[in-house]
Amino acid sequence: MSTRTVRLDDEAEQTLDRLRWLTGLSISEVLKRGLHAYEIEALNLANRKPYDIYAQLDLGEGGYAVAPARQAKSAVAGGLQIFFLDDSSLARAFELMVQYADRPTDLADASLVVLAEMHRLRRVFTIDRNDFQTYRIRQGHSYLSFETLG
Repeated sequence: MSTRTVRLDDEAEQTLDRLRWLTGLSISEVLKRGLHAYEIEALNLANRKPYDIYAQLDLGEGGYAVAPARQAKSAVAGGLQIFFLDDSSLARAFELMVQYADRPTDLADASLVVLAEMHRLRRVFTIDRNDFQTYRIRQGHSYLSFETLG
């Protein structure tokens, strides 16, 4: 156990006083429980998956955002990862573009298929359901379909 000196602004002091009055707890107990609650909230936010963020978006009919795009971008900023394709992965993407030329498949879609193959994933967040219901993920001798979210 340690002793700390904490400087609170007027608003925080008022909140602390209200919490002590409402709960009857000591200052240290209110602060300890507040820190614990904040830790749980931070862990929950850190462990969100892209679909958890997607589920919170206000989407209109057909999956189109009804909120300004800048709000959607900030909402998903913590839940997405960026991957870079090396030469062999890029070659595989071009191979898929030729294979699915009747769609036509663009580099973005082909890159998602390649990443799904590399990371053994089946779920994809897309509003382009028709194409991703056609694409197949090569895993060994099997070809698996995507599970589309969006």
